[in-house]
Amino acid sequence: MTYLEYANWVPLPAPVSTTGPLSNGGYSFTAPDGEVYVAKSGVNGGNWSKARDVLFAQATISSALTGNTGQTTIVWDTVARDVYGMWNGTSGLVAPIAGLYRYVTQATCGFGATTGTMAIWGVMAGGTIFFNTQTGTGGFGGWSVTPFGSKDAYAANPGTVFTTQFRQSAANNLNTGTGLTYATLTYVGTG
Repeated sequence: MTYLEYANWVPLPAPVSTTGPLSNGGYSFTAPDGEVYVAKSGVNGGNWSKARDVLFAQATISSALTGNTGQTTIVWDTVARDVYGMWNGTSGLVAPIAGLYRYVTQATCGFGATTGTMAIWGVMAGGTIFFNTQTGTGGFGGWSVTPFGSKDAYAANPGTVFTTQFRQSAANNLNTGTGLTYATLTYVGTG
């Protein structure tokens, strides 16, 4: 070990082998330099990793979700990636530790031969809307609508749930697939 490596070395706790107190069943540890580490039994041998390197989840829908002209929460029924257990099994992605997160979401539907609009909202902690976006149709040879939204938001409490809501001018099913209708949650840092 060189002097520089030794000077930057952080003594981490032993690997974990039991379920922890976080909402995802894991553990967290803040090093003296302020860097946050996480560990979970069964993930990477229970070893500790920097939270900003590993806390990422993506969910999508595998069956067409019926459209709605009223504001409706998207039920994410499929996980595309979720090593640390951040998907809550239904409609949201959960921040296992407090901190700054980047929430990215998109929804896609086709309105057929008519024009229409669709809006999506990023919702945090059951009711705080932290962004919304709306897209109209007509052009490029089709009537597909794909609103996209992304924003950083601070989750003050572990277990904060991030969800996506949508509303359409005429009810049309949302398209399935990771690249069409999805949400991702990424831990950015302590904020």
